[in-house]
Amino acid sequence: MYGDVNLNLIDGSAIWVQSMVLALARAGCAVTLVAKAPVQTDRLLARCRVSRASRSGGGRGAAAGADRRQRAHPGQASQVLTAVDAEHRHDIVVLRGRRLVDQVVQDNHFRGRLWTYLTDIPQSIRR
Repeated sequence: MYGDVNLNLIDGSAIWVQSMVLALARAGCAVTLVAKAPVQTDRLLARCRVSRASRSGGGRGAAAGADRRQRAHPGQASQVLTAVDAEHRHDIVVLRGRRLVDQVVQDNHFRGRLWTYLTDIPQSIRR
């Protein structure tokens, strides 16, 4: 599971991540959460029993360099997700964010396994 969400901030998107992890875990799924940024507080994930991967410097997990001010590049996130999946193939891959989903679909590694949640769809047609 991955979303363009900073789990160190409590907002609607972070609560969505927490809720999805809890729902999947309660449904019997083993959940791997790849964090966008190193998780510095366990406020949201303390109740969640997941295998968490996060990147700090050269570590494995979220896209390098992402923090509150800098959004992770979808290409970086896609590469990290592919590497995590190579270590242990996942049955489903839950993603949040249209830019990320566009990149992952283009990379074609997770065909038939994507569950997507798109919140950043343009709401008006430009003329």
